[in-house]
Amino acid sequence: MQHFCNKDLIRETFSNSWFSLTVVWSKDHIHKTELGPPLNNACNSILRPYSRHIARAVEKYGLYETVTWTAPPLDWIQVTDFGRKVLSTLLDNVLFGQHTTYGRLAAMADHPSAARAVGRVMSTNPWPLIVPCHRVLSSQGGLGGFSSGLDLKKTLLMLEKKAVAASRHS
Repeated sequence: MQHFCNKDLIRETFSNSWFSLTVVWSKDHIHKTELGPPLNNACNSILRPYSRHIARAVEKYGLYETVTWTAPPLDWIQVTDFGRKVLSTLLDNVLFGQHTTYGRLAAMADHPSAARAVGRVMSTNPWPLIVPCHRVLSSQGGLGGFSSGLDLKKTLLMLEKKAVAASRHS
C-alpha cells in the first residue's frame, strides 16, 4: 500500500499480484476508488479504520478467497438519487462470484426499462471493486463495458469464479 496526502484528500493504494486499488479518502469517507495494474512497491501503513478491511479484501482477491464489503463508508453525496438506488441495489444483491445484466439490475432497482441508464451509472461508478460494477454484464452474455478496462473486468470475474470454486472444495 502507498499513501499520498494533500489538503483535502488522502490516497492509499493496495495491491496484489493481479491488480491495485487506490482509495481516495475525503475525511472518513471513500470519495472514489481507482483500479489499475499491480504495484510492487506497496507498504503496510493504514490511514483510516476501514483501510484494514480494504487491505484484507485486496489480499483475499489475490488468494482466491471470498470478499464481502461490510458497510463501506462511501461518499454518497456525489451520486444522483437514481445512481444511489442502482449502486446500492448492486452492492446489496449481487454477491461475490455472482453476476447480473444491466436489464436485471434495472429491474431489481425498480426501474425495469432503464437498462441504458444503469449502464451509464456503472460507467461512472466512483467505487469500482467495492461497488462491484464488474459483475454487471450485457444481456447477450458479453462483458459490456468497464471503466478500468475489459482485461481487468475479466480478471476480477475470473478471480471471483476461482474463489467460489475453491470454497466449494474446502
